[in-house]
Amino acid sequence: MVTHDRTELKNRFMAARGYWDAGSEALLELDAEFFACAVRLAEAPIASGMLSSKLCALLRLAFDVSVTHLDDEAVQQDIAHALQSGASREEVLEVCHLSAVLGIHSCSVGVPMLAEELRALGREGELGPAQNDARREQIKQDFVRQRGYWSPLWDDLLRSSPDFFEAYTAYSSHPWFTGVLEPKVKEFVYIAIDAATHHLFEPGLRIHIRNALGHGASPAEIMTLLQLLSVEGLRSSSLGARVLRVSGRLESDQTNLGDKA
Repeated sequence: MVTHDRTELKNRFMAARGYWDAGSEALLELDAEFFACAVRLAEAPIASGMLSSKLCALLRLAFDVSVTHLDDEAVQQDIAHALQSGASREEVLEVCHLSAVLGIHSCSVGVPMLAEELRALGREGELGPAQNDARREQIKQDFVRQRGYWSPLWDDLLRSSPDFFEAYTAYSSHPWFTGVLEPKVKEFVYIAIDAATHHLFEPGLRIHIRNALGHGASPAEIMTLLQLLSVEGLRSSSLGARVLRVSGRLESDQTNLGDKA
């Protein structure tokens, strides 16, 4: 078995991930060989130099702050790392605002299903007018102008609920009017929340990869982003190691108490 310099591994992990916590400490203590493999994996996307340290921290924030995850401890780590890497408070908040659109996927998945079932029952008319009236067409054009794209996923939602879709247009477009991140980076955030392993929303991911390419992103940048997200799987090991170490200590304490009795 290879002997690992644990101080070096810790420093390399912190350089790649931007934090050190009880889970990291426990994993290094319980399985240094696996930890070394994890460090190598975490370093690979960073080593390419395609995404800055600040941007990596912001994209990890998008992963952790998503409504499908909401990892409070990780969000604190990500924000601290982003600020230390030069991100402004405005950039951090904008990433949170961009990530907040994820809730709409309840509609973008559910509404087409509802529409299909109504069509199967011969009740399509209950969705609303088959052709956009003047107001619906204006809302659609506003969305395209403000967000830069249109998806068939939106058709039935606009048809059935123009008031809601108009409100969503204003809500989701706010960062595009007031934000400080360039369009390509905004799309990177959308890619991050759709490609996150706790969501994996394929229709949106395809749209935002296409949009990012349209805003000048390189294939290498997007590939690096996807690799960066893949590294998040190591948290399964660090969480398990942290709990295992605590459980082991409790068991040891109970054994010692029994011996004394």
